[in-house]
Amino acid sequence: MQQGTERIAILLATYNGEKYLREQLQSLYYQTYTDWTLYIGDDGSTDGTADIVREFSERYGNIVFHRNSEGKGAMSNFMGLLAEADADYYMFCDQDDVWLPHKVETTLRKMREIEAENRQRPAVVCSDLKVVDKNLQTIAPSFWEMSEMLPDLLASNFNYLGVHFLATGCTMMINAAAKRIAFPYPPCAFMHDAWLVMKTMKAGGAFGIIREPLMLYRQHGGNVLGAGDVNHSSLHYKLRHFKVLQEQNKKMYALANYFGYGSWLKFIFYKVMYKWQLRKAGRTGLQ
Repeated sequence: MQQGTERIAILLATYNGEKYLREQLQSLYYQTYTDWTLYIGDDGSTDGTADIVREFSERYGNIVFHRNSEGKGAMSNFMGLLAEADADYYMFCDQDDVWLPHKVETTLRKMREIEAENRQRPAVVCSDLKVVDKNLQTIAPSFWEMSEMLPDLLASNFNYLGVHFLATGCTMMINAAAKRIAFPYPPCAFMHDAWLVMKTMKAGGAFGIIREPLMLYRQHGGNVLGAGDVNHSSLHYKLRHFKVLQEQNKKMYALANYFGYGSWLKFIFYKVMYKWQLRKAGRTGLQ
């Protein structure tokens, strides 16, 4: 196992996660890089989540556990953990996934690469994911392909970033400089990943892209993303998730406009332009 001088905080938000939490926690303790502390914020679970956390805390000792009773939601939970933790780098973790053993080590290596010239510059690193069902059987080998991601374009152009997610929170690592600009955050910041990525870009930050899937992204019926919806560009997917996608677009626009994005017509224009970029890249469809 590898250790280092950098302090890493892994931030895990939980809520009634007993079904899959033990498997996720075990995957963290199988990591090849071991110099990290796990901060867990529980959002009022009524199942055995707290018992599982205590079990692992007694076994390993490097867990800081907080229980909230108000049910504030994922955004507040993750940002509260980020505010509390003191580290050089921060990673975000969901309760129902499985991290591959080299996830922390590989992500840290990429972060070191992009920080080489200026460690004081805000930086975000993110990776692809393998989409799996509740039994960890593969649904799609690449979430980026499944969700029509053009990471290089999104990481370099805010007009496109404003209409499409770049990073899934559970793949992200940010540095201390990115944390310093993360607070305060506005009410339109609906998820920590979208907020941190947009804030970092607008601050002139750097992005590290890892095309290798570094984790198993479990779909089990409680996710917005359905296990059978492998083709996000299909008419069936769009019709089935029309209201979800409509609300997501409204939230994305509100957040982008917080940074001065411009009119709703501009937002629609770049949605269409993103579809054209997908076709140029040999892919079709638009979320």
